[in-house]
Amino acid sequence: MTSGLFAQTPPGVLLVNEISNGTKGTREFVELVVGATDNTVATADVRNWIIDDNNGIFNGTVAAGAGISGGHLRLADDPTWENVTPGTTIVLFNGSDFDSTATNPLFSNFEAASVAANGVLSTTNASGRPVIYVAVGLSTLVQSNNSIPTASPANGNYCGTGSYNNIGIWSDIGLRNTCQGDGIQTRCPGCIINLEGEPTFYHGVSYGTQMSEVTGGTFLNGAHIDLTDSTEDTLCAAQKDFYLDSATATLDPQNSNRWHFTGAASATPGESNTVANDQFIANLANYTYTYDACPQPEVPQTNNGVVMVTEISNGPSGSCEYAVLAVGPCLANPAADSVDIRGWIMDDNNGVFNNNTCGSGRGISTGHYRFAFDDVWAKVPVGSSIVLYNYDDNCYSLPTTPSTSPNSGGIYFEPVGGTTASPLPPNALIERYGSFPTSSTCGTYCNPSGTTPYVTASSWASTVGLGNSGDGFQVRCPGCNDINTGTPSFYHGFGYGPATGSAAFSSLAASTGNLGAPVINTSTGSNTRFYFDPSSVTAATDLGNPANWVSATAYAAASGGSIGLYSAALKTYLTGAPEDFPCCGGGGEARPAGTTKVINVAGKDMEVHAYPNPAGKVLNVDFTASGKVTVQLLDINGRVIATQEVTGRSSVNFNVSNYVPGIYTYKVISGKNVSTGKVMIAK
Repeated sequence: MTSGLFAQTPPGVLLVNEISNGTKGTREFVELVVGATDNTVATADVRNWIIDDNNGIFNGTVAAGAGISGGHLRLADDPTWENVTPGTTIVLFNGSDFDSTATNPLFSNFEAASVAANGVLSTTNASGRPVIYVAVGLSTLVQSNNSIPTASPANGNYCGTGSYNNIGIWSDIGLRNTCQGDGIQTRCPGCIINLEGEPTFYHGVSYGTQMSEVTGGTFLNGAHIDLTDSTEDTLCAAQKDFYLDSATATLDPQNSNRWHFTGAASATPGESNTVANDQFIANLANYTYTYDACPQPEVPQTNNGVVMVTEISNGPSGSCEYAVLAVGPCLANPAADSVDIRGWIMDDNNGVFNNNTCGSGRGISTGHYRFAFDDVWAKVPVGSSIVLYNYDDNCYSLPTTPSTSPNSGGIYFEPVGGTTASPLPPNALIERYGSFPTSSTCGTYCNPSGTTPYVTASSWASTVGLGNSGDGFQVRCPGCNDINTGTPSFYHGFGYGPATGSAAFSSLAASTGNLGAPVINTSTGSNTRFYFDPSSVTAATDLGNPANWVSATAYAAASGGSIGLYSAALKTYLTGAPEDFPCCGGGGEARPAGTTKVINVAGKDMEVHAYPNPAGKVLNVDFTASGKVTVQLLDINGRVIATQEVTGRSSVNFNVSNYVPGIYTYKVISGKNVSTGKVMIAK
């Protein structure tokens, strides 16, 4: 993967160091410092960390009038945050309202960041340590979820509602100026695939009469600052700057006695707050102070699989429709008994059967489905079939309870819908994104404005409903998610429709990374089923040959007893360790297995292949370099755990059977030419 889920550098931590309400208006900023969890590696990963104001934790309840701004911020899954030097200061400020240089020379960095590329200024401070200024609202480095937490209705959680906007909104953590106060907190990554739990509170500070210390924290507690009595200071929290003054201990950030306040005009964004604070940050930078790491994602110990279409039907009438999918292994481990198909995309036509053109008359419905990131789909037996069908027009009386394992025939039955008088309990195993693609933006699957919010699937007819004059069904590689962040690439499908006209249907030949999309040209798909019926299967690309597909009258209502069965020749081929089904790549694209994304440091040509990926017993690394070559295997913390030096050879192998499952990095060194890539080791 190459999303932020699996860190190649050790996880870092974010500690609150200073917060300011600004000299007026909403000219606020939050200053964070980066701490390490491992004192042997030079950088730390802080992707997906949560930053928020009060969500009820500082006053013990989620209620209106508690200083709870709706929503929260998150550091994006971006390389900027993947390798951050401990001791780095991160200043997040309101990009639409900030103090100017005329007030304080240090505020000039706000102005510089606001006009810099992507609203980001990276510089060094007077102590020679890195500082990153981010203009929230102008930069993709900080995202926001505008939905939760909320004060009314009371919801102090972070998972389950809304999506993240690519560009954050400062008001999601806006600070309160009144005497009752507010606070700022950091939280561990969470609400992401393989780390689905609520983000744990890590550190924070609050101020005001309504707020208090946070005690009993899993990592650190939350400090609190008492404001001067309002009879002496009528401004209360307005025009205040709250800062840490510390040098003596790792846990000083949680000690309320180490926190003070001053006027906002005297704030020190990006610089040390005091001499003592400078020493504290220096101790972060030199690893004198290290902290406990947040929970890390659980690495799936399964083999990646592939999905293909074997049958689709318009049913005898109405929208009594279904699709039959088969599950197989990919090149990374063709002999796998079970495979992981979580996140695979299912859709009707999106123009792929019309030479990738959009428009009406092509059967393009809005939205798409995917297999949920559920354990049910993490280990699916190779050769299984999955029947996806419309619960709301179930004329074949197929099971109304979703399958969590295959039946004796190797079939999963997955109904979708539930709007009739006796609705189906939501089938959480299938999820839906209802906005894309559309007939006018048919190549778009991911939310272009931020993360893609999938919900329990519904609305068969308007999402993947099959048109009578022309349509199709397709499967795509995983994408639009925390692990596979890219657009899901086409893998296989079948279409039907007219051969001529403005909405002509034509077959898509198999190419690198996909099995093709055969089409049967017909004037109608009404009362018809189309299925894969080869005389034999000798290659994966047989699925893309239109000659192997036939049409027949749809099964009559209540007579679909064989639905879910597919070509015996294909099943034999799938379960016989086939070596020609391409694997999907980490970004959502499909690619031949055994190739991994390689970063070539010297910029010279050196082709490297690492396989199988995931590896269970032996990892092979092939390369095109000649002469003396050094191949290293590094663990998640960047430590070299195995090295081989060869001369005159183009491959090495490592016995990884006793390695801890997880993400590893390999490095191939040939003279000044260095190539690196990532592999998963699983059991």
